[in-house]
Amino acid sequence: MTDTTFIPDYLKPALERLAAARAAHLEQARRMEDTLTAITRAEEQKAELKQDNGSDTRTWRALSVPGGAADR
Repeated sequence: MTDTTFIPDYLKPALERLAAARAAHLEQARRMEDTLTAITRAEEQKAELKQDNGSDTRTWRALSVPGGAADR
């Protein structure tokens, strides 16, 4: 007996859409995980700076905001 599964032709387009949707979902999940990691890292940096400098949020913003655009 073979392990090859027969897939009818009429199901192939649906399976291709499913594979594409799965790939898009996994990419979105990876990006969300990256975002959560960045948020956690920023919170940790903010807490460290707060311990070191009292409540120096200006320094934390300068470090955490890309391009040094600290004042928005």
